[in-house]
Amino acid sequence: MSKQRDIALGMVVTKWSSDQITPGIKILRDMGKLDLVPGESVAAISPVDGSILGKVTRTKPTPKAAVVDESELFAYVQENDPEQLSDVDWVSGSNADVLAALKQSHPHLVSQKVCVSTHHLTYLLKKAEGDKTFRPPGIEVTQSAGTVNIYPAKDMAEAFEAVIKSGTVALDGTIRPALEGGSE
Repeated sequence: MSKQRDIALGMVVTKWSSDQITPGIKILRDMGKLDLVPGESVAAISPVDGSILGKVTRTKPTPKAAVVDESELFAYVQENDPEQLSDVDWVSGSNADVLAALKQSHPHLVSQKVCVSTHHLTYLLKKAEGDKTFRPPGIEVTQSAGTVNIYPAKDMAEAFEAVIKSGTVALDGTIRPALEGGSE
């Protein structure tokens, strides 16, 4: 084979393998969000030689606040912190240059609206995330599921190759049925 064909073969096979593996990683992360205990670290042990191939962790869920109803939030801030409202120029989908040009050439196309200041909005969102009793109208707080992190061991190429060659793990990350139960 020519060098170009070797490169093409390597690229195509590696890309195909990646296409098989990537969806499996997403599925396994989703399973980890359901089955792993937040804050816990679980070792991955080779069924071939018992070596530790790495670990998987799941972070603890964290609250995330977001504006879900701008008008309700606006009414809340207007009643409780009206000094945190400010007039801003508003043209949907514009940037500063377009806004400046419109103000100069076509001022009738530019209007103002009152908005909650960016600083105060950040304050309200952070406070809602940290204080379970603080829920201003228009802001919703949801709990993240936490993330699943994968940490393969370094310098374990031979052990990984042995597991792959044994057929224990399929390309999509599933454990082969004939080999289940031996990897706890």
